[in-house]
Amino acid sequence: MMRFMPSGGINEKNMEDYLNDDAIFCVGGSWMVKSDLIRAGRFDEIEELCRTAARKFCKIRPQA
Repeated sequence: MMRFMPSGGINEKNMEDYLNDDAIFCVGGSWMVKSDLIRAGRFDEIEELCRTAARKFCKIRPQA
């Protein structure tokens, strides 16, 4: 009956494996907001990484 949101060790390549498990309702990951991108002020790249992850999530979980 429990659902989880894993955030450690998740990346763009393995997020689908996690999201295919019914016990997982979402994932988090620092791969979208890398500290070097923040330091460099490359927020456009951070935004695109987040948008890419969101699009992938919507393909995996269209009902969400």
